[in-house]
Amino acid sequence: ANEIKLVICDFSMPGIDGGILVRLLRTLNPAVRLLLCSGQVDNRAVAEQVADAFLPKPFTADVLLATAHSVLHGIAPMLPAPNCVIAA
Repeated sequence: ANEIKLVICDFSMPGIDGGILVRLLRTLNPAVRLLLCSGQVDNRAVAEQVADAFLPKPFTADVLLATAHSVLHGIAPMLPAPNCVIAA
């Protein structure tokens, strides 16, 4: 019941990049869902390959919540963000 079901993080962080973090998290919990975001266009292709969803910055709180809901429940986003990608 206390299991982490969704991790939301920036792709570019000090000390670790999103791709490495995703691999570490998937090793610890293969079922965890991952939503990566970034304001850097060059991170998008890699993030889309390793995460369950990618949100380009900037985005609103409503878009973040709708995307998180979609990722957790495996449905299309209710409020799609421009350029938002949800893995099938």
